[in-house]
Amino acid sequence: MSHLSVLRTQFRERETLIEVLSELGYPINRSAGQKISAGRRVRRVEFTISPPYSAPIGFQPAADGYRMIADWFLVQLERKKFTAELRRRYAYRLALKTLTEDGFALVEEKRDDSDRIHLTLRRVR
Repeated sequence: MSHLSVLRTQFRERETLIEVLSELGYPINRSAGQKISAGRRVRRVEFTISPPYSAPIGFQPAADGYRMIADWFLVQLERKKFTAELRRRYAYRLALKTLTEDGFALVEEKRDDSDRIHLTLRRVR
């Protein structure tokens, strides 16, 4: 059964999103005119990733954040696990980027038993 699903996200920073997807090991295809299709439904996307042995996942910009578009029946990833890890790493990267732009430097990073990250920062200015 083919079915395109469109998931709204809060990912607004294109380069941070691409950086995180690369960090997770997914090759990124940025060629122009890409489409994700399932049956007769077709959606244009800005870029795609191709998980191993899987249908591609497309990313399409929108006013409130990127949309993830895929036929999740053919994607060989657990959707909730994939999106949770993507959100976690995106938030981490964006927080570090924003804080360093605001004049802070990372002093220490710790992870607790529940895999939460605790950052200690110091203002450099």
